[in-house]
Amino acid sequence: MHNKVSWDDYRYFLNVARLGPLKAAGEALKVNHSTVLRRVNALEKKLSARLFERFKTGYVLTQSGQDMFSHIQEWRPYFHPFIRNASLFLLCTTLRTIHAF
Repeated sequence: MHNKVSWDDYRYFLNVARLGPLKAAGEALKVNHSTVLRRVNALEKKLSARLFERFKTGYVLTQSGQDMFSHIQEWRPYFHPFIRNASLFLLCTTLRTIHAF
């Protein structure tokens, strides 16, 4: 496993941080809760930090998780237009590729 963290890793983190239960985060991301669990565990391993306390009722941010959440929220407005443009670029590229066949 590589230690590079992608924006996608942060999307999983943000959904769990906002929603708490893995099932709710999975529904918001349109993936199974087990995928959310794997992604959160992998992110914590990559960062060598425990981001959440695990409870039966859901996940709660640790101090490290709260710090990261704050930083992401500060930077998110700057990344959002880039991510949206990158998604549109990928969509257009895919459509051009499909149309070429």
